Amino acid sequence: MTSFPDYSPDGPRREAPGDLAYAVGDRAQLEGLAALYAARERVPSEKAQLWANQVFERLDGGLGQLVTASSAGQIVGYGLVDWMSREPAPEGFYLMGLVVHPAFRRMGIGRELTQQRLDWVRARTDSAYYIANALNQATIDLHDAFGFREVERVGELAGVSFEGGVGILSRVSFDDDATR
Repeated sequence: MTSFPDYSPDGPRREAPGDLAYAVGDRAQLEGLAALYAARERVPSEKAQLWANQVFERLDGGLGQLVTASSAGQIVGYGLVDWMSREPAPEGFYLMGLVVHPAFRRMGIGRELTQQRLDWVRARTDSAYYIANALNQATIDLHDAFGFREVERVGELAGVSFEGGVGILSRVSFDDDATR
């Protein structure tokens, strides 16, 4: 058993709520972002608040973006883009931190959050990266659909280790039509 959500690639899609809205994240969403992070990571709210503050401090430098999905005034999903230049990882923009509340999965939210982040990166450079746990088939399938291709399998990368011991570094080039 892994800590990743159950996933069935052929599972039924669900209709998204009519009030679903996407936005570039800002500090006004800090509490909602922290609440979703705390639930996903099973950490105390104080630790989640610290994490959310660190996200915004990092984004204030202009080398990343947070995209959120909201319904009924609550954040139900988010995705981050951040610049990484830590050896031995290739330098570049990385999609990371894609989280969708369990009650809102299978509605296309993760796909839209990924598209919006890729659009942001595409306006700045010619490729993007992401790192996934090899056990997280849902995220692997999602990113494959956008044209990401495996670069290498690693046990650890830039200080990140992986449940089960294997991570996958993937890259997409925006010359590939799959991201449009």
